[in-house]
Amino acid sequence: MSLRQRLGFDRTVLIVIGILVAVVLLTAVFLLVQPPPSTAPLLAYLAPSAGPFNIWQVDPLQPDSARALTQSETGVYDFAVSVDGRFIAYSEEDSAGRTANLMLYDRTLNSTRLLVDCASQGAFCFSPAWRSDGLMLAYQRREADSALAAGYLWLLDLSVEPPTTTPLFPEGDVYAGDPQWSANGSRLAFYDVASQSVLVYDFAASSEQTRVFALPSGNGSSGTLSRDGRLLIFPELIIAEPTRSVLKYVDLSVGTQRTLTQEGELTDDSFARWHPDGERVAITRRYLDDERFTFGDQVYLVEAATGDISPLIFDRAYQHSELTWSPDGTQLAVHRVPLEGRTAASTPEIWVYSMTDSSLIRVVTDGFYPRWISPQTSR
Repeated sequence: MSLRQRLGFDRTVLIVIGILVAVVLLTAVFLLVQPPPSTAPLLAYLAPSAGPFNIWQVDPLQPDSARALTQSETGVYDFAVSVDGRFIAYSEEDSAGRTANLMLYDRTLNSTRLLVDCASQGAFCFSPAWRSDGLMLAYQRREADSALAAGYLWLLDLSVEPPTTTPLFPEGDVYAGDPQWSANGSRLAFYDVASQSVLVYDFAASSEQTRVFALPSGNGSSGTLSRDGRLLIFPELIIAEPTRSVLKYVDLSVGTQRTLTQEGELTDDSFARWHPDGERVAITRRYLDDERFTFGDQVYLVEAATGDISPLIFDRAYQHSELTWSPDGTQLAVHRVPLEGRTAASTPEIWVYSMTDSSLIRVVTDGFYPRWISPQTSR
């Protein structure tokens, strides 16, 4: 190789090396200036309202980001998101709606697997509820030929492989609905259809006699447990004129209870959800007197210690339900159904209220059953 050729070769090598170095440097700079992954929670919900329902997720700050997580041809009945946000347990119906299996969607792996094969046993399994550690799931199991809307309460142990499932009450005499865990996993609250009471099952009870705490209700809802499982707020049905519900505040540690909202007023308070701070409660309320009457439930914020109440979301044009707080308590998602100007084409909507600036934004135009996904694995 001549000197001229060698110099030309060396120059080419240097140019190539320079280009490679520049690419590496630009890549490093690009990675450094990229914003960190979003830590904002996402919303999961069911859509479309015309069916078949599937689970979708959306970033409330970017309503156009909505995408389907499941692709069920027969439809998803209901679902629950694990506390860490990674897993979604859901009930998938058969084409006739007689049976339903429990399924598990893994958001990290974007995969789905069967949790409990209920269909082969002629059962409809639904209403899953996660324990905070993600190792236990409570759910309802109803036989396909049952005339009751509720079912027996079963537990699914996910700490073993394959998971094992057993009834909470082996004698099978409790038709339970609306199960929910306390955040520390010590208590499980649910509604017992037979006794028309809220039952609270204490896994840490010192004796079998104190294992289950019963609270007459008649409303059909298990209410809302505080994070430590010590306090319960539930709606009690008042058979009077007019028939309505009042919210009861129970301290399970000592067994005392009082009325959270004004018992003497003509109000129907049918739903409550603890704020993560454990001091405030979002409720739905409908005034029944002539002066303040509304057809739809409105949203109020109650100070649990004092009962002081203030309006949070008030719009006579809408019915409000399914209140759910974001993990940090800065946002409240609400299912809204238009009342005024409603037509056959009207669809349920999901809105998000900001506790920071009091803004109310419509996030989903055709969806329902909102549930937050923890930002720990939101993507």
